[in-house]
Amino acid sequence: MVGPFDDTKATRLLGFWFRGVIYLFLLGVIVWSLLGPSRKEIIMKNDLAEQFNGKVDSIYCDERNHSIQMEVLSTGWLFSTLSQWASKIEVGDSMAKSRGSLKYIFIKKGKNLLC
Repeated sequence: MVGPFDDTKATRLLGFWFRGVIYLFLLGVIVWSLLGPSRKEIIMKNDLAEQFNGKVDSIYCDERNHSIQMEVLSTGWLFSTLSQWASKIEVGDSMAKSRGSLKYIFIKKGKNLLC
């Protein structure tokens, strides 16, 4: 009687093939983590591609995101503020950032503040 776990040539070949696929996948993950873009490069690319401008319509505290302060601009853009700037931004202030730049411009009562 032949059972489901017989040590036949077909089952051994299937086992080797399955392990080979797993090993190749793990090797691919290791190579990607070593040769692929770093987390810092991905964040920098995303920050450089970002562009927005507008007046701050409202400010709220996002409890689902570690209670970080969020500003909603007149264009609908959501902007999360670093803690050092959170207390300085008010409704009615203007904010802008150009694509390809890492500088944020805050206009508060006629004064430009670069960040």
